[in-house]
Amino acid sequence: LKRLPSSSAPFCVYLVQFQSHPKCAMLRQLLFLVLTRVVAGTQVSGINFSVLDSNSTAAAPGEVPASLSIGFTATSTGTSLATINLPSGFLSDGNMNIGGGRRLEVDESDYAWPPRRLAAVCEAYGTATVSSNVLTVPVRKVGTASTPCDTAGAAISMVLTAGTASFSSLGTGQLDFTVQTDVDNTPVSVTFTVDNSGSFTLSAIGDPITWYQGQKYKFWFPPGELMPLLETPEMTVWASVFQGPSIDFQWFDRFMVTGKDGGEYVDIRVRRHVPGMNRTDFRHNQFTQLDIKMSGRPIRRRGSQLFSAGDQVKVGVGSRTVNPPRLHHTPVLEFVMVESDSISFMVHASHAGAEFPDDFDKQVKNTHLDWINLEMVDPKKNGFKGILPQIWRVQPRTPEVEAMLIAPSKKEMAVCTAME
Repeated sequence: LKRLPSSSAPFCVYLVQFQSHPKCAMLRQLLFLVLTRVVAGTQVSGINFSVLDSNSTAAAPGEVPASLSIGFTATSTGTSLATINLPSGFLSDGNMNIGGGRRLEVDESDYAWPPRRLAAVCEAYGTATVSSNVLTVPVRKVGTASTPCDTAGAAISMVLTAGTASFSSLGTGQLDFTVQTDVDNTPVSVTFTVDNSGSFTLSAIGDPITWYQGQKYKFWFPPGELMPLLETPEMTVWASVFQGPSIDFQWFDRFMVTGKDGGEYVDIRVRRHVPGMNRTDFRHNQFTQLDIKMSGRPIRRRGSQLFSAGDQVKVGVGSRTVNPPRLHHTPVLEFVMVESDSISFMVHASHAGAEFPDDFDKQVKNTHLDWINLEMVDPKKNGFKGILPQIWRVQPRTPEVEAMLIAPSKKEMAVCTAME
């Protein structure tokens, strides 16, 4: 995830560059974020594009897609219509149903209906139409019948499902789209590749370890206590750990992101498949690996969604098939991505196979969260605070942080030695 140089555009845009770096490749597969070079006032930006199957995961070759997830940022005011040029034969002519990608999905049995919206100012509405490989989607200001979107920089996202229009089976190779609106009417090209594997490969470690400028640091938190892992100009990232079978084993089990005013943006907790649980404990098409809350409200239904948290933070949730699997019994990986001007990162669940390669029960029992930093913009210049910047020596270390670098077993040994 990279920010375009200031000479390229007068405002901030985070987009994936399609190059060989594994972080970029991984992120491209997750959300199909698209590299665009933005010309202010003429093009939309921040495009998020996914072709999904019936389980709300990325559709693979040979599958007939169930929905199309599209998100973008309007550069100009007055948007009333979005136009997407489709690959030939991708969709037949007809109508499509529109769902709001920015709507929080709330279980009716737990909370009042209808579901609350999060920082949505403009939305797709009504019925989308497909004619001669051109998809048109009406857009309005939230809370109005048909008033055009009057906010420059508004994030607009939607999930489109087949109505009288129908999807064709996916082949392999490139899919080419363009996206524009009636006011930002210079088309932006969108290209991604459908491959045979339908998967991506990643590697991360979920116990408290961090790398910075080639240095590896192992640290320990007090179990069960939320600690200020990282503070950026836009947010604070909190983390807690649980203790494993011995005192020096720890893994992350919760991450929470709050705004500068202390308000909660997103809260992510790991879900473990404990003995006695079976398929009936989880509903179809709902998150089973992560408990996710946006501003205190749970997101239950699995699917690619993009939310605005405050004015400077975006939160994306979704799922993807991965190889090798990060959890037992399923190749699907659920994830949360958080992005701002100064940092982007991802959180997902993982079993403890690295620590217990020959003990299946311990792998499952110690299922935890991985925190993966995708991109960071000069933490020293941006004044990053918290535990990680001190560990990295971007900020001076306090005695409390110095103590976090000592294994609990060594602390106990030191105490015993002092008592003798």
